[in-house]
Amino acid sequence: MQQLYDAVLLYRQQLIEEDRQWLEAFDQLSTKDERQLAIKSRMTKRILTKPLK
Repeated sequence: MQQLYDAVLLYRQQLIEEDRQWLEAFDQLSTKDERQLAIKSRMTKRILTKPLK
């Protein structure tokens, strides 16, 4: 059970780091169109990488 808990914590930390990196890149985008495209791409990526049940 402890291994599972540790794995979940590690996974959550990785997600938090990925989100932080994405937000930093997003902040550097200068136009509204670039930001909208980045948001659309991010949402598509999350849908495509969502685990199947």
